[in-house]
Order: sequence, then structure tokens, then C-alpha cells
Amino acid sequence: MDARIGCTTLLLILLLWNSTGQISNIYKQVHCKGKFTLIGTVYAPQEYFTDLNVSNGLYCYRVTHTDLKGDESEPSNVVRVECITKQSCRNVY
Repeated sequence: MDARIGCTTLLLILLLWNSTGQISNIYKQVHCKGKFTLIGTVYAPQEYFTDLNVSNGLYCYRVTHTDLKGDESEPSNVVRVECITKQSCRNVY
């Protein structure tokens, strides 16, 4: 699974991925440090999540998938996003 981002001038982060499960769990790390926290869950066929709880700073995201039995997959790649101003977010590698 390959998670990626999109940014807008409204200071939100749009996460996109290819789903392999019925349920997608979205995790976030503020400043890309510490523990990942579950910030949302979406259900197939939805393959996106909008994080409106952002300001200037660095964020890391990853996605897992859960099947109907409740088994959670390994996490996706980590996507690092830096929001610099209200008009600019960028993917940081």
C-alpha cells in the first residue's frame, strides 16, 4: 500500500491510498516524534482522509487496513508532511 498526500490553501492535509481491506485506520504523529495516534477510520470503498487539525509544522502519517475479522495489517509507508504557511504544504522525504 502506498500512502501519499495532497495539500490545499485551506491548511488541510488530504491523504490518499490504495485500500486492501474493508476498514482503513489513519494514524498521525505530530512533529514526526513519539507515538502514532489513531485520528480516523474510513470504510471501503473510501480511499482518502482529510486531516483538518493541522497548523504550521511537521506531521507524519501512516495507514493500516483491518479485515472483517478485526485483523490489522502492517502499516503503510510513513508520509512526512511539512506545512509551512497557510498556502504551502510539502511532502518531506
